Amino acid sequence: MKSSLYLTIQEQLRRFVSGELALDAFRDWFTPATWGIDNTSTDDARELSYEIEHRLAEFTHGDWDEQELRLLLRPFAERRSEAASA
Repeated sequence: MKSSLYLTIQEQLRRFVSGELALDAFRDWFTPATWGIDNTSTDDARELSYEIEHRLAEFTHGDWDEQELRLLLRPFAERRSEAASA
């Protein structure tokens, strides 16, 4: 089962990739929400945060335009949390 921080990050990411949340608004939320994640979070939230940070850095560098960024991040927003399937 995914951690609550992972699910919160994923939900905000879903809002961004769907166009409900602007990139600046997502960044304004994401940066403080994941500050210090190395020391305070679970592995799943940390890994998701790193993936997002990596794509945002590439975007800032000019590797992607905003539409490409949304497409690259979409798979992380669409992942479903693992539920016990017994």
